[in-house]
Amino acid sequence: MCSEFIRDLLDLGEDGIVSFKDFHSFIRKDYRLRTVNEFVFGKTQNVYDQVYPVEVHGEIIWIRVKLCSKEVDEEGFLRTCGFMECLDIPESMDTSTSAIQRVNNLFVQQNSISRSLLSLLRSDDMSGVVNKILGDIMQYYPEGCTYIIEYDWEKGTQTCCYEAGSYKSFKKKDYMENFPMKEIPWWTEQLATKASPIILASLDELPAEAFVERARLTAQGVQSLMVVPMISRDGVYGYAGIDILDKPHTW
Repeated sequence: MCSEFIRDLLDLGEDGIVSFKDFHSFIRKDYRLRTVNEFVFGKTQNVYDQVYPVEVHGEIIWIRVKLCSKEVDEEGFLRTCGFMECLDIPESMDTSTSAIQRVNNLFVQQNSISRSLLSLLRSDDMSGVVNKILGDIMQYYPEGCTYIIEYDWEKGTQTCCYEAGSYKSFKKKDYMENFPMKEIPWWTEQLATKASPIILASLDELPAEAFVERARLTAQGVQSLMVVPMISRDGVYGYAGIDILDKPHTW
């Protein structure tokens, strides 16, 4: 079921209902297979945030679609909620260049970070390697920082074990040592309880209940971020994140 904006954009009926098959037909052909695969993967990983072109009455429109929440209803059906926004991406721009610059590689990034860093945290000699990996990541985000936070479930705290990047006014290690998880309740619920990544193009995407987190991130100069839970057989071990400090960023 779609909002009035999406009904008008896609020229849907008054009920605003569109099947996934019908919506799939709006997606430009060169993006259809990739988009379907990422949507299926996103449902299982609690995250979907993608940019792709749709074609309506011969006009190409670039949209961003983000899955914000999901739940299983009383009848066992999966219900999701999210939003769609139109983007200004010139069609004169080369498709491959546009994809590199604007179309996110969210799933590649989040799985690569989560799997590689968690495996390294289990190794015997990891400090130098982890710091190198974090430094390599920062080559793509020079005005930002990347970090690894580990949970201590017995104490209910979290500690920054590794970090690298460009710091304007703070370092997470300066304050994120045995930091109480309950001090940032929304953040902890998303990562530790739900094992769900947090991906924000800007802080304006934070929900109202995350006012504590927004105040902290604003004070730190964070404009955009991607945080991925690290999961082992025993549950959520901690999380790895990238903060962008100079401007909002579409992942």
